[in-house]
Amino acid sequence: MSRRYSPEERSPCGVPGLTWRGASAPFDMRAPDLSDCLVSRPRPWWLVIWEPLPTKAPSPAVAQPYVCYACTVIFYARPYVERPWKKRWRDGRGTLRADAGGFEEFDRIETRLRWEDVVQFEGEAFVIGGGFVRRGTHNGTPRWWMCRTARRQEVRHAA
Repeated sequence: MSRRYSPEERSPCGVPGLTWRGASAPFDMRAPDLSDCLVSRPRPWWLVIWEPLPTKAPSPAVAQPYVCYACTVIFYARPYVERPWKKRWRDGRGTLRADAGGFEEFDRIETRLRWEDVVQFEGEAFVIGGGFVRRGTHNGTPRWWMCRTARRQEVRHAA
């Protein structure tokens, strides 16, 4: 069964105004600039966040994005093409080694937001969830975007 996307998840839309509040890992103290991210709020407890990706990967006709790990996006050649060459290197003993090849990549980037990051919008905190990569146009410029969803963070009061 395929997932139905809301209108906010079909193409980049929304307003700026997202701020970063914290990371899921206590050692991660980065504060990314989210001023160019677009946010829409289809429900009071739900955000749709569009993050523009800084890549020069070509159109979806020749590039296939793949989201892996918490915040890595790899743009593979479409259809998947195996590299005809192998990367060679010398190990610690001086022996020449070669990898098994792999698929041809256009680009590999890290997104600014990742799973379980906490962001603030309109005075409320939201926890970032999963998402997908899509090619979209905003202000007449086509580019790659990461679309993520975020749920409102529970506020727990002491009893």
